[in-house]
Amino acid sequence: MKRLFFILAFALGTWGITHAQTAQVSNEYTAAVQKMLEVSNGLDAAQQIMTQLFAVFKSQLSEVPAEAWDRLQKEMSASMEKDFVGMLAPIYQKYLTLEDMKAIIAFYESPAGKKLAASQTGIATESFQVGQKWGEQIGLKVQEQLKKEGYLQ
Repeated sequence: MKRLFFILAFALGTWGITHAQTAQVSNEYTAAVQKMLEVSNGLDAAQQIMTQLFAVFKSQLSEVPAEAWDRLQKEMSASMEKDFVGMLAPIYQKYLTLEDMKAIIAFYESPAGKKLAASQTGIATESFQVGQKWGEQIGLKVQEQLKKEGYLQ
């Protein structure tokens, strides 16, 4: 849950900065970012995060009727692609040219790219779990070494 709130807080916190930059991004580039997010399943991932956020909101604000949550979630989902893509486009433009974006889209439209896009959620989930385990192992090793060196008891 904390992760979801961090994502929301980060998105809202950076909105003002990226919103101001959005005007500098061409429509063609923004369309390329939208297409890339579609073919890579990035918009699906964002939609899943929004669904999880609304689940948290509903659990914390149970006095709000289900109809209100459903309406709000539909409204947010409808505007998400435009708003989300508009916020991301300046970031992508900072690092990737329009030609880069076209090549990335071409890759994601290939059989290997489609397979990668379909597998990314599973890969990310499992990688997150491995990362947690790895971090725990590092913590234990550091603690053991500090004990050996006399810094910890």
